[in-house]
Amino acid sequence: MYRQAETFNCGFMTTVAQDGKQRDALCIPLKKLNGWLFSINPQKVRPEIKETWSGIRMNASWLCTTIGTLGTL
Repeated sequence: MYRQAETFNCGFMTTVAQDGKQRDALCIPLKKLNGWLFSINPQKVRPEIKETWSGIRMNASWLCTTIGTLGTL
């Protein structure tokens, strides 16, 4: 994702983790999330997380469609 940050109009935000250390978080605009999720090749997802990945992708797709249709949650 770091290599595609400019393509998806991402930004970086520094946050403070629970252990008190500062960490950089990569943020992607919600309207770009669906495109990014479907740009990932499912054949390259590790087998142990493939089922979880599929659920996340489908739920995010529904969420993006709902927000696009209703304009809000």
